Amino acid sequence: MGFCYRKASGIDFRFGISIPRRFGNAVERNKLRRRIKEIIRTSESLPESAEVVFCVSKPCCGLSYVDLKVTCDWAFDKIIRARMPLVNVTP
Repeated sequence: MGFCYRKASGIDFRFGISIPRRFGNAVERNKLRRRIKEIIRTSESLPESAEVVFCVSKPCCGLSYVDLKVTCDWAFDKIIRARMPLVNVTP
């Protein structure tokens, strides 16, 4: 699983999920998408003022919910610790 992120002032946490068709059928893609959304919904350590895109790869279909949660929490901690300048975003 890959993560692309950008810190930006003036926005709350936003995310996107990218799962290619070669991942599997729609049922498998939607199941993983729902799991990631639930992890984000229940997470207590979301980075503020950040935009994150989750890029899911084929090996992720074998991961359990707990493994996905550990991976996402690791990514959120890495984003929070990143020393990137904030970018002004005007809607």
